[in-house]
Amino acid sequence: MGSTPSKTTFQITQDRSKCKDRDEGVASTKGRLDFLSRELTNVCLEDRSSTEIKSKLDRALCWTSKHDTSWSLEFCNSITELFMEACDAMNRLVEVGNYVAADDIVKRILRFPVVWGTEVFEHLKIESFPRERIETKSAVILVGQYFKPEQFYKNDDRLHRLFSFEVRDAETGQYVFTYYLECSNVLQKLYVLCLSCSGGHLQLATYGKPCPAYWTVREDVLCDFINKEESALRDCNSTLELK
Repeated sequence: MGSTPSKTTFQITQDRSKCKDRDEGVASTKGRLDFLSRELTNVCLEDRSSTEIKSKLDRALCWTSKHDTSWSLEFCNSITELFMEACDAMNRLVEVGNYVAADDIVKRILRFPVVWGTEVFEHLKIESFPRERIETKSAVILVGQYFKPEQFYKNDDRLHRLFSFEVRDAETGQYVFTYYLECSNVLQKLYVLCLSCSGGHLQLATYGKPCPAYWTVREDVLCDFINKEESALRDCNSTLELK
């Protein structure tokens, strides 16, 4: 019998190339499957987290029936902890782009004054709840939403606040300034984005009416702050050093 002809260099190269392509294809498929698995795991975790906090908020609606009308410090602390836990859940939802679920949590929180009555919150001096904690390159923005429009000035009912975006230096915790979504009734009802700082009260954007969505205001705040971040924090730290 004749000897089996040896493979040429070209054939060997082709075989190696096919093996490499096959291995890369397997690796690519495995990578996609691993990615999908991680994404599904994250979705499940977020869904479970969202479901848990919504369940806690629903159960908390009956708290006032279990406490006397003095509303103790323990009761106040429980409310604060619950709202902070809700804020953490909303942060996680925003990170994965699930804004609808975050809004659903907000709707549940806004039920409390309706079910409990506003006197509970007036007694405990709770005007707002934490909505989100936004971290930028050098700052932290603490977002609060008011349970009802709050007068900006005590003796002037023409200007009310709906959202606050308090900016602080991430490293020192020093207060920088605050953005507000406001409702102005000076001449006609308008919603405006303003910046309150040591230099005064500045109007940045006008939305007209109706009230803009939280996510619209949030985007406008971040766009404005990106342009101000470096100079604002530098000025803030310079002031801190002079004191």
